[in-house]
Amino acid sequence: METEPATLSNFERLIDTVRPLADTVWSNLAPLNGREGTARIMVTSVEGESGNTLISTACALGLARHTRQSVTLIEANLLRPAVSSFLELESGPGFGDLVAGTSSVEACLRPMPGCPDLMVLPAGAGRDPIRGELAAPEAREALTSLFSKGRYVILDAPPLLESNGARTLLEHVDGVVLVLRAGKSRKDRVREAADIIQKAGVEMHGTVLNRFRSPLPFTGSA
Repeated sequence: METEPATLSNFERLIDTVRPLADTVWSNLAPLNGREGTARIMVTSVEGESGNTLISTACALGLARHTRQSVTLIEANLLRPAVSSFLELESGPGFGDLVAGTSSVEACLRPMPGCPDLMVLPAGAGRDPIRGELAAPEAREALTSLFSKGRYVILDAPPLLESNGARTLLEHVDGVVLVLRAGKSRKDRVREAADIIQKAGVEMHGTVLNRFRSPLPFTGSA
């Protein structure tokens, strides 16, 4: 049995509760092909505190470990960043600095200790998102460069119904995984999110019902 790197031990304990979810998601994403050979997948939710950051981080790690191909994980949730603390990465510039034009892609990307095929771009210091910042030409240029890095690009996005920025990010991805929170995500809001994704012309690759104690937590392709 493969021994897990010591640097990931805290994170491994953290994802134990979502491992069946994450393993199912990454294995379904592995065969995907996107633009110019890069599969660009957004993981988002209907509302906050649904666990999509944990799901997206675990999926990126699973893809990198098991496919042995390059993976880039981008944390775009500026309001509530968590990836750096999950993976115990050093603080520094991140997605917020990149789209603000105060840092470069190269300065923001970090290697993942113990997982050489995974690069991580955390959100950086938490801040309120600025309306329209992702639609600015400089931000779009930076995002285009960022979304070309890796065989897989996993985007941990803010909640779709709570963030205009998340809707802008749909323009840069090939597919979406929508995370729902058991007992909280209402059917009408789920339909609204699915409608936004469909109108953007982006494929729904699956939904995840999180925090639901069941042997079959992954609902399959939408």
